[in-house]
Amino acid sequence: MSWKIATLSKPTDEIIKLLMALGYKYILELLLILRKNPNEIKDPLPFLEKLMENLQEFQKNITP
Repeated sequence: MSWKIATLSKPTDEIIKLLMALGYKYILELLLILRKNPNEIKDPLPFLEKLMENLQEFQKNITP
């Protein structure tokens, strides 16, 4: 449901599988970033995968 609100479209099975493995707050954070992106995202799956990779790397760098 959150995906539909953020993107105004139905998520693919691949996106559902990717997001179902995550916590709800993390999903909302990803969708907020996706929604606020000023550029059109034609294929959201690679975008989300790269975003998740970057966020994980960022979290590693800021935790003591």
